[in-house]
Amino acid sequence: MAITFMLPLADDKEVALEHIKTGIIESGGSFEGDLNDGIFAGKTPLGMIKGSYLINANEIEVTINKKPMILSKTAIKSAMEEYMA
Repeated sequence: MAITFMLPLADDKEVALEHIKTGIIESGGSFEGDLNDGIFAGKTPLGMIKGSYLINANEIEVTINKKPMILSKTAIKSAMEEYMA
């Protein structure tokens, strides 16, 4: 079952997306996309996550399509917020 959450864009879209992309890739994941939408995969100690994103005017809609059962939505959202910081 997919989970979806929103991340507010405090910075310029391009800057925020670059921070997220760098964080995912540096942690062993993959990232494909642009300033509109894309897909990503990330490694965690509990297993892989896979998802997609869609950028709106002032927020990013993130949909997680695959994740370890015991990894919470809150933990994933928190990690992505840290990438944006």
